[in-house]
Amino acid sequence: MSRPPSQAGAADGRRPDRLPAKESGWALLLLATGIGLRLLVAARFPTIPISDYRTLVAWGLQMRDGGLVAPGWFWDFFNPGVSAVLSFLFRLFPADPDAVARTATAVATGAVCVLPFLAWRGVFSFRVRILAGLLLAVWPGQLFFSPVVAQDNWVLLSLVGLAVLAPRVLGTGRASPVLAAVLWTASAAIRQEMLLVALPLAAASAGLWPGRRVRRDATFRFVAASVLLLSCLGVLRARATGDFSLSTGHGGKSVLGSWIPGAAGDGWTDPLPFVASVEPDLLRDASALNRGALRLAAREALRRPVFHALRLSGQLGEVLRSGERISLDWSLARPEVLPPFARPSAEGIASLGHVLDAWQGALHVVFFAVLLLAAHRRDRAILVLVAAILLKILIHLVVALQGRYFFPVTALEILAVSVGLGALTNRQDSIRFGAVLAGSAVVLVVLSVAGRKAWVAAIERDTDVPRSYSFILKTWGGKVRLDCRLEHGRLLELDSDGGRMRLEGSDPVPGEETVLACRLIPETAGKRMVVFEAMDEYAPGGLPGRVFQAASVSGGETFLHDIGAEAGTGWNRVVLPSGTSGTLRFVLRAVHPEPGWNWGLASASRFRLRTIP
Repeated sequence: MSRPPSQAGAADGRRPDRLPAKESGWALLLLATGIGLRLLVAARFPTIPISDYRTLVAWGLQMRDGGLVAPGWFWDFFNPGVSAVLSFLFRLFPADPDAVARTATAVATGAVCVLPFLAWRGVFSFRVRILAGLLLAVWPGQLFFSPVVAQDNWVLLSLVGLAVLAPRVLGTGRASPVLAAVLWTASAAIRQEMLLVALPLAAASAGLWPGRRVRRDATFRFVAASVLLLSCLGVLRARATGDFSLSTGHGGKSVLGSWIPGAAGDGWTDPLPFVASVEPDLLRDASALNRGALRLAAREALRRPVFHALRLSGQLGEVLRSGERISLDWSLARPEVLPPFARPSAEGIASLGHVLDAWQGALHVVFFAVLLLAAHRRDRAILVLVAAILLKILIHLVVALQGRYFFPVTALEILAVSVGLGALTNRQDSIRFGAVLAGSAVVLVVLSVAGRKAWVAAIERDTDVPRSYSFILKTWGGKVRLDCRLEHGRLLELDSDGGRMRLEGSDPVPGEETVLACRLIPETAGKRMVVFEAMDEYAPGGLPGRVFQAASVSGGETFLHDIGAEAGTGWNRVVLPSGTSGTLRFVLRAVHPEPGWNWGLASASRFRLRTIP
């Protein structure tokens, strides 16, 4: 490796804990580069939060107005760290929440690059520190993803903080147990799997890494600080939900969504329709659903072990090869995430996704070579980073494999590569590394090709049988309920008050129907009107007579709608009798769909149960 700690700080006659003016300049330059580039991207491509990212902003606004323990459904699916930080920023800058959240995310991710440069002084050489900082600053995939208000972006600050602290402690012997506990808890407050992923880094930072002489006082301070901070996190959730916990309650559903039929293509799909088809009683109890979902996931894994081996190897290869390019969907590629003025330029950049693929591939090759040499030398500074990387990968092999989840993996790889390259101190080391690098490139290319074939094979084999679905829809507060059954079609999504359905075949034959039949459970809704609404999602017009929506209540037809006749989308409404029994029947009917036009997909329809004044 570079100079020993005792020499690194003394070479210029200064104390190691004081930053010379020259290095202060480099630190400021790194900081300006990392933050400046991301602010430029955010200004040129002002990403509009959608999906989970919109939820984080909305939760931040709720926390701003109602306090950190304001109750709500957010607690069921997200950890509070990002939204808590945003809530304070929204108080300081109330004008445009989206702009504040986007700018704060860019600044937070840009500041990451200065951490190894500062923390590794006295441990690694200047070239190692500047290389790590520069790679993090100009990291292309994260640079263009940085305006997205994602947990995967925000967690980089605390996780990289731990990842640079751990090698420092291993190199100097000066443990930082309290700081390790703070950074570990901060990471877990943003993404709950970091409780496990960041544990090796936290242990090393606290001076508890295997092979070291463990000091009792460091152990006590780390454990005490961790218990205190994690308890505060649990108390926040308990105050808001009544449940003292460090994690959300949807873990079982998250796992199941990766293992059910039809999930291979996207890596994850809504598991509730699957539950509604196999064990609908689980949908009545949230805690029973979470436990039952894990059992169903295990059953699916055992039912198709060869398929899932293909799926996982293919998905992992796809994410490691193209995860950053795929993540551009959330920042550049989708038209709905950008205002009109930014879309032409964004399309041009998104079309260069192969550059990101090349960057990821090159980084993995160098990282693999560094890993092999580090394992041979038993380099603890690199191996502790590798331990966190492996834990992150293993968790997502079980839960879900999506590109954005692996930004922390790339950050840790950058740190490991910087340390590994810094360890090449002579010509013999360089020759040895070159040979290992060439071998690594060959191995990873072969694995990449094999993984791609496995991915294609898994998608081709990911077929599902026709199903019937049973579930209950209820209005907000549960005052009115429908006991429903869907047959001869696909239930794509399901929530407590609605869902999304489609015809069974992608190319339906004339006369094919999907039927949602519901029985009204007589309960009072007070003075509010109860309605069932179905959405025409097919925006193009001028194609009449292909697919119809039809609805009837207790045998009397209420509407018949041709989804392809007129342009635009919108909701069709059925008024339901309140306080009495009755039946509702909603049908998607293929009349004269052209073969090969995928009318089964195009006619997918959302539905929901509502009360209105």
